[in-house]
Amino acid sequence: MRLSTRHGTVLLSIKTPWRDGTTHLELSPTDLLARLAALVCRPRANQILYLGVLSPHHRWRASIVPAPPPVAPTPCSASDDRAVQPGQRPPRNDSWAELMQRGLQIDTLACPCGGRFRHIANIMTRDVIRRILGHLGLRSEPPDLEPARLPDQLDLFP
Repeated sequence: MRLSTRHGTVLLSIKTPWRDGTTHLELSPTDLLARLAALVCRPRANQILYLGVLSPHHRWRASIVPAPPPVAPTPCSASDDRAVQPGQRPPRNDSWAELMQRGLQIDTLACPCGGRFRHIANIMTRDVIRRILGHLGLRSEPPDLEPARLPDQLDLFP
């Protein structure tokens, strides 16, 4: 099924007919893309926004929104150095490894030898990074970029 007509416009069918009996819309390709672009969510932004007393910084929020239930104390493992005391909130500055483990069940600190990776240092100096990568036999320069080309999107509407 083709969406485009012989005149180069796009025929869009409507799910429910309008009051005047309209069942299809005839749009130019750019108008259709403009309508579709309006439906795309904002990048890096919350999809649910709370306003009024439910907003995060409203002064009445604590008296309206119920507090979370108290956390029952559980025995902690020996490797858990961030144990939370009963009645306290856990810290919000989790590391990326903890977030990956909790959200995606991916243990990023698992070593192939069976041990655990640990953070040693942040290396920010370019010369030191090049020497370490050269010692390991890895490339120290970024890969070459491909030349720019026109997008193939122009072929969408012949």
